[in-house]
Amino acid sequence: MVNAALALRRPLLIAGNPGTGKSSLAYTIADELRLGNVLKWAIYHSDYSQRWIVHL
Repeated sequence: MVNAALALRRPLLIAGNPGTGKSSLAYTIADELRLGNVLKWAIYHSDYSQRWIVHL
């Protein structure tokens, strides 16, 4: 998924339970690829936000 997001030059939404390493993954990728600051925002469960999430 990370490679696809990079190839398509699109953001990647990382979802999962607390403590599963989502932030660590984002910071590691940004550091390895020298992408700069990680963009971070919370997405809360609601009908509105669920419309924007693509499940693969």
